[in-house]
Amino acid sequence: MTLSLLMPAFTSAGVFTCRIERVEGSPKVLTEFLYEYFNPPVASNLEQSDATVKGQTAAKDGASTALRISNFPAIASGADVSVTFGSQKSYVLSFTNFKGGVWLQVMVPPALNLSPGVVALKVQYVGAEAIPRGGVTGQTYVRAPKVASVDFTYFVPQPEVLAVRWCEGCQTGRTCLVNGRCLKGVRPKENSAPLRGVGTLTVVLRNMPVVPHNPLTGELAAAAKASISASLGSTSVASLSRVVFQDGDLSAFELSMPSASAGEVLAEMSVQPADAPVPTTASFTFTFFDDNIALSCSACRAPSSSAAPFRVTISSFLISTSLAASDQISVTFGSEAAAAVTILSSNGTLTVLMITPPSYECASCSYAGGVAAVELAVVSRTDASRGASSPFTFWTAPVISTIAMDQLGLQLAVTFDHSTNRASMSSSDRSCGQVFADETAFAKMSGITAPKCVWATALTLNVFLGVGATLVPGDKLTLKASAVRSANLVSPYSESKATSVATPEFLKEPSLSVSGPTTIDQCSLLNLKAASDSPRPPDFAWRCFNHPGLNTALQAFTTSQVDLAGGTPDMTVLDITYEIGVTATDMFGSLSKEVMFTVFKAAAPAPQLYFQPASAAVTRDLMVEVRAVTVFSQCMDTKSEMLFKWAQVSGPTTIPAAYLGTISQLRIP
Repeated sequence: MTLSLLMPAFTSAGVFTCRIERVEGSPKVLTEFLYEYFNPPVASNLEQSDATVKGQTAAKDGASTALRISNFPAIASGADVSVTFGSQKSYVLSFTNFKGGVWLQVMVPPALNLSPGVVALKVQYVGAEAIPRGGVTGQTYVRAPKVASVDFTYFVPQPEVLAVRWCEGCQTGRTCLVNGRCLKGVRPKENSAPLRGVGTLTVVLRNMPVVPHNPLTGELAAAAKASISASLGSTSVASLSRVVFQDGDLSAFELSMPSASAGEVLAEMSVQPADAPVPTTASFTFTFFDDNIALSCSACRAPSSSAAPFRVTISSFLISTSLAASDQISVTFGSEAAAAVTILSSNGTLTVLMITPPSYECASCSYAGGVAAVELAVVSRTDASRGASSPFTFWTAPVISTIAMDQLGLQLAVTFDHSTNRASMSSSDRSCGQVFADETAFAKMSGITAPKCVWATALTLNVFLGVGATLVPGDKLTLKASAVRSANLVSPYSESKATSVATPEFLKEPSLSVSGPTTIDQCSLLNLKAASDSPRPPDFAWRCFNHPGLNTALQAFTTSQVDLAGGTPDMTVLDITYEIGVTATDMFGSLSKEVMFTVFKAAAPAPQLYFQPASAAVTRDLMVEVRAVTVFSQCMDTKSEMLFKWAQVSGPTTIPAAYLGTISQLRIP
């Protein structure tokens, strides 16, 4: 027997037991089964409730909306959901499950036939349902659809003006503006033009109708019979010159400018294709100004702070001398208002003002090379189209960019961020006290002699440190107050501010050589001396590779000199060669290569032999002179005449045998 049941409505969700019973007879209960009632899904929190007929929304991506669906199963992917806007299918961009529902972000499709109106945004669960309680795996169960619906509106967007730009001269080519610039790279005027009736106006719009035109020339198609113009106020009309482009919703047109009266007007751009009964219009405001007004100033520059008042003259700009300047005009330096304005005189020909610049040290005040270029603008408060401007510069005090020490630690290069007055020093001045404050680090620049300060350029000061100076990287030098300012003497004086001395960018590895006897005996002293090219005494580290006792003794020496007492008790083994190494670390922390030196301690007395100098570096045009010095051992009872024999051990070229004699001196011309 097959029964079709009409289930009653129920007041709460849940799973209930349903029983089918006989009216008469037995058994009374024919069957029992479980039946589920669920709360219908509800759509809410629709983020974008409307879109243009092309599917454009106000969301960040411009083409989606998001909503919350309650009483809805958790989904595993966007494929578990069917989304429609009326009869137009959509899809899920992203989702987030929560207890009892899901958040969905969905793509908004274009309206059917691009027709405006209200449609139903429907979200239906189409994923796999869980087996009902008491159900059997593999059996099909009929479920009521889980659908949530909310109204969604499509509309035809209103046309709007995005940009209005005027050029007096156009670039050569297809369009007047190229890369946003007029002829010769001039920036176009925004929403304004002179009243003289010259130049070209470019208007960029959205949502205007498409008109047939030649994309190569911008001319309207002959058969189009479209009408395009802009009314600028009630009496002036700008006529079409050419179509710049029409791409999707965007359009741009170039129009020739009419003459007009000064002032702000309500303008209207009008486009009417041949098949349109009425034109499509977009409104905007536009200002005509008298550009014959000219401004000049006695010195169009000022220090960044504490600027003095200066005189400004403006032609064709009559204002009242009986009213306060602040009631009649606005005076600005870029984004900053003038500190004070006084009217000295005004007539039909010329107006003279005394203007005090503001302190130009705001967060948005930008300097490059010590100068900030702004526009000094004087504009009427009653008519913004009347006014004039002139380039104006603010100058900030020079600041030390770097103080760099050279590789030898003998010189500093002090670099400023822009040209200075050289601390008012003449070409013969050398005193560093004219530039730097007399502080602790300043004293470190001196030694046996005083430092010398020489200006290489207006940007760079060279400091030659005194002999024996102790200044090191990390020390801070402080500029002297009221000493350094900009080269044109406009800026304030630089602050008395400390700047750290920087380590050289490229460090030089110290060179190192060792001199001393190569052979000693049981009575000899051992004197070793290391020499480095570092202009300041480096730190030395000595060691012995093959004798622990000597190694311990050598590690106590940190200077260039090693002196071991007579008999050298730390060298306990006789008739061996002791291998000694030494390194030097200069003031910058640069470590030299380790230099090896060998000393043979003989059991029998032996004289010690030294070279003077221990090493030599000469150019090809100088003579080499080396002398061998003999020191007799204290163990020797008698001293006899020494015979010398010179030999070349290595080298890029061979020294002639004639120069290698048998006397204590070696000379190679």
